[in-house]
This record gives sequence, structure tokens and C-alpha cells, in this order.
Amino acid sequence: MELYLFHLFQLFYEALKGLHKYDPMEIGSAFGGNLQDGVLRGLSTLRNDSAIDVYCDDEKVIVNTLLGLNDAIVSYNWKQSFLFTFAGKIWTKAEQVQFDLEVTLDMADGIKLDVTNTLLTKFEGITFGFSGLGPLYPLIKILEI
Repeated sequence: MELYLFHLFQLFYEALKGLHKYDPMEIGSAFGGNLQDGVLRGLSTLRNDSAIDVYCDDEKVIVNTLLGLNDAIVSYNWKQSFLFTFAGKIWTKAEQVQFDLEVTLDMADGIKLDVTNTLLTKFEGITFGFSGLGPLYPLIKILEI
């Protein structure tokens, strides 16, 4: 059993490192298509932040751990037409993100992997911004005074 768990942990850490290569990751559109070309950056900092708990239940293995990442950034392009066409970028950054992850391996018929629970436990250092107001930018600068 110890050898099996060793291989399970090794597989988990290799999978975690394998996710690093997807940084940055395209995440598509949001808000009914109003935000386009979404990108998530920061997967290269994904790490395990706690002990890995393993539970066995008949032919299921349940793995629970705490994962974290630093400087996660999500950005989207936007475009809106009024009298003029405005286009720009909107982004948000979290300095520290941490979440509890539970994964179930069902080995009744082959191996079926399922993420059974995720819970956001830390979301700190949030900043956001946007660009692309074009001809309205000078007006906004005047209003800031």
C-alpha cells in the first residue's frame, strides 16, 4: 500500500508541474460574449500548500489538498459602440490565491478521475484596471481634478 501511495503522490506532483506549461491559458469569453479573448496567467506558480490527505472507500480513492498560486491575472478584451467604437482591455490580479481541492479516483471500471469539490480559501491583494476609453480619456482626466 505504501508503494501505491508513493506512486499516487508522484503522479499528483507530476500532474501539478504539467499544468505549468499551460501558462498563459486561454479561457474564452465571459458575460455573454461582451468580454472576449480571456487569458489566465499565473499557472506556472501553482503549488501544493499542505499535506495531501488520502482516503480509501471501497474502489474509490479520495485525495484532498490545498493548492495555491501567486500573481494570478485574468484579462479580457472588450469592444463597445456608442457614437464611437471603444475597445480596450480589462484585467484583475490577485497576489495570492489558495483553494481546497478534492479529487476522487474511481477504480471500479478502469480509472475515472473527478474533481468532486473546490473551495476558495484565500483571495488577497486584488487589483483591477481597464483601458480603451479613447476620446473620453481627456474628459475623464479633467473630471479627476
